[in-house]
Amino acid sequence: MGRQGLHKEIRRALDEAEAVGLTVRPLSGHTWGWVVCSCGEHVKVFSTGRNPEQGAKLIRRFVVKHSDHAKEVER
Repeated sequence: MGRQGLHKEIRRALDEAEAVGLTVRPLSGHTWGWVVCSCGEHVKVFSTGRNPEQGAKLIRRFVVKHSDHAKEVER
């Protein structure tokens, strides 16, 4: 599933998540997908939020919190 329907800030945040080794798992519907960490936690990515900048901020916060977990898997 493509990312062209998502706001540019959310697309950038998803790119950042993939860059540190987190998994981006697309779904369909109002919840576009999940950003999944190797520790089992995830954050939802909404495709139709009123404030896409806030959604991108939540994804980035999740990336910062879980970037160490992604690095542990690479070792």
